[in-house]
Amino acid sequence: MSTVAIIAIENTDKSIKSVICASDGYIEHTGKILIKNYNTKDRVKYLISHGNIHILEGEIGKKHDFNTPRKGWTWHSDYNEQTAIPKTWCKFYHRDKGDELLIDNSKNEDKLLNTYNKESWAEFVYLYKNRKWYVKVNNVGTYSVLSEQLDYLKILENE
Repeated sequence: MSTVAIIAIENTDKSIKSVICASDGYIEHTGKILIKNYNTKDRVKYLISHGNIHILEGEIGKKHDFNTPRKGWTWHSDYNEQTAIPKTWCKFYHRDKGDELLIDNSKNEDKLLNTYNKESWAEFVYLYKNRKWYVKVNNVGTYSVLSEQLDYLKILENE
């Protein structure tokens, strides 16, 4: 089963735009990519403008067939016969699969969390506001600063 996450940005009027990231939503993957590659308001807005995400990576990439393998995937024999896309490209449901463009608009953070708690399977919510990423994990009551969470996980890795 995939680890689902919500990726969101707070606008100047406190409204929030968000999308679902269907795979690898945990901090060590999605959190790390967001901090490293989507660390400005313009980059976050551009990411969200593509709608729901199947696989988040460091580059938006270009339109490709949704079923095109990523470079290095060898677990299916048909993949060896196809031209692979770079491992660093995102896969989007709208752009690459042709699904409807889905971007959620919430009136404010409380409305986002109300939707998150009731209508999604998300284990993580990533919110970009005030030029920082915040993360809310498994319905914990408050957000924490994402960079601090990543630093904490590095400490645990070194023990």
